[in-house]
Amino acid sequence: MSQKGFAHIIFLVVLCIVLVIAGTLFVLTKRNKSLVDEKSFDKSEFTQVYSNGWYDYSFKYPPGAVIKYAIGSVNGKGDTIDVRQYPIGNDKSYPCSITVSPKDSQFTQEIEKTQKSISFNGISWAKEKFISQQESALYRYPGVVWQAEKNQLTYTFNSHQGSEQWCEAVISTFKFSVDSSVESALESVRAKEAALLYSQKKYPKMFFLEGRFVNDFERTGDQLGVLDFSTNALIYLADSGNATLQEQVRIKVSKQKDKWVVVGEYKN
Repeated sequence: MSQKGFAHIIFLVVLCIVLVIAGTLFVLTKRNKSLVDEKSFDKSEFTQVYSNGWYDYSFKYPPGAVIKYAIGSVNGKGDTIDVRQYPIGNDKSYPCSITVSPKDSQFTQEIEKTQKSISFNGISWAKEKFISQQESALYRYPGVVWQAEKNQLTYTFNSHQGSEQWCEAVISTFKFSVDSSVESALESVRAKEAALLYSQKKYPKMFFLEGRFVNDFERTGDQLGVLDFSTNALIYLADSGNATLQEQVRIKVSKQKDKWVVVGEYKN
């Protein structure tokens, strides 16, 4: 073979290698862009309201976003709610999750402190890194977290890989108040008040841990949607001096003749 022909073959081989590398980089770049949506969000589009009367907070999100209880959110251990910019199945559907949990729980201790903070609506959020060793579907993804505290509870937003800007857009609308336009939030406030009034004298050292509506007191695992409510609710109280939260009281309340009343209780 002539030297000219051999050089031509070398050129073709090098060209093929370059094209393969370029194609691979293009695919990876496109994939990363699909996982991390770097656009800024127009807050005027955040017209939908989620409000939680159990934990006294509200935030806004745009139409088309999906909000639901996270898979594995367990009774008596706080609550986790997913806010997805897109429905599950979309390649950018990583959620922003908000978890409400006791201050000294295992979850709140699995944080890598960064000493950074950010403020929205008068609320200061510690901005940290979260790397969990748990195999839970809720917490196995590393990401950025934002934390604020109120009434012995920690409010944690978790960005879950690539949803940091989406999560921060939601946090910027967060307020420690109940929105009166959300009926389920108002009903949960009334149910909670009835249980706490009952518990003030009987369990003075216990604090409110969680509340949720149930269709049947005997089937507490049947979870309603985040904006649904019923005429029955369970209120969980925990011993403020017990770091393990093993000492809990569940108070049953029902709505009877437009008034929430205590109908029973039981301990762990």
